[in-house]
Amino acid sequence: MKLNRRKFLAGAGSLLCLPQLESFGAAEAAPAPARLVFLGFGYGFTDHFYPKTFGKDYKLTPSLVSLEKHKSDFSMINNLYHQHSKSPHSGSESYLTGADVLGTPGKKFHNSISVDQVAAPVMGRDTRYTSLQLSSSDNDGHGRGSSLAWNASGKSMSGINSSFALFNMLFGGGAMNYEERMAMLQQSKSVLDAYVGSIKSMRPHTSRMDNERLDQYFQSLREIEVRIGKEKLWAKKPKPIVDYKLPDVERNGVDEIRTMYELMVLAMQTDSSRVFTYRQPLGGLLKAIGLTANPHELSHWGTSEANVKANFQRELKQTELLSHFFDRLKETKDVDGSRIFDNCLVSYGSNIRSGHGISNVPAFIAGNIDNRLKHGQHLEMPKNSPLCNLWLTMLQTAGIQVGSFSDSTGTISELLA
Repeated sequence: MKLNRRKFLAGAGSLLCLPQLESFGAAEAAPAPARLVFLGFGYGFTDHFYPKTFGKDYKLTPSLVSLEKHKSDFSMINNLYHQHSKSPHSGSESYLTGADVLGTPGKKFHNSISVDQVAAPVMGRDTRYTSLQLSSSDNDGHGRGSSLAWNASGKSMSGINSSFALFNMLFGGGAMNYEERMAMLQQSKSVLDAYVGSIKSMRPHTSRMDNERLDQYFQSLREIEVRIGKEKLWAKKPKPIVDYKLPDVERNGVDEIRTMYELMVLAMQTDSSRVFTYRQPLGGLLKAIGLTANPHELSHWGTSEANVKANFQRELKQTELLSHFFDRLKETKDVDGSRIFDNCLVSYGSNIRSGHGISNVPAFIAGNIDNRLKHGQHLEMPKNSPLCNLWLTMLQTAGIQVGSFSDSTGTISELLA
């Protein structure tokens, strides 16, 4: 018997969010949307992490063993760097922007827009959240800002610092009706307006440097205002109901990263957002696997056998978690029945290669969009190729109409199918 999905949904009212079923036929299935994910962490890897051979027959190192089953679905790229990167301790400041954050005359610090925020207005136009900035209270190796993302004014975008907060943002508040949600949002807007007014009154009495700090703070408040405005537009549409246990408030380290990955997959599955950044913790991860050294201490591994072994444990856990993320993206079906992994690009890396070296940074890219990329290779690019060439390649592969990004000199043609 041929089933009619539209009639079934009309009869069910708004009680259920029915998944796409084969029995209803494929004609009504919407095309799967593209997604972009940017994952970053501080202090890089040890030299022992990186493969020594190139091409399609390259050999993964012991640190990468967890990714062996995904080898044909990701690529590693050698010799990328940021020409303006100055500090190994402040990796997140320019990682996704490519900006010369310390080189603007008359400014102590000035950034530019990050690659995710170039994509967000286009890719996030029809989603509840234009983009999601995941972060943590662990700031090891990240520097200024509260996430990897920087807006069009070069100001840091607020990060979501826990899986508990992310879960509640995506799926919480389901018991409120439309009037209650609107009242809550209006109250938030009123409080915000009053707060902005009181802060503005401080300006005549503050220094130039303090005014710059206030500008950054005002930008964060404006982002909240924009978010409240978009939430008002979505207020009549209930948040998705998912079969997932609410994370514990005190998760950290390994469990926190794994849960953030799980929630990103759920956010894609429910089409809550299509653009993600995640500034990952290191200190909590080290503690969770029984290591007492801090991340900065371990980054100076040098000839210390103990530090090399500790870093190897850390690298194994990081790639194990990344492999699990890929597993979940491959297991989860998209709206058209394909794997979410096949409609998603994931980058993974750091501003440091090894020790405190800021050239030839680690660069992974996984996933695909319309089979536009070819994977299973370790590419050796010309020395000091811009990392922004990778960001430009990802933007164009996701359908963003841009000819350049930051200091890019072109796309990475070796990645293109």
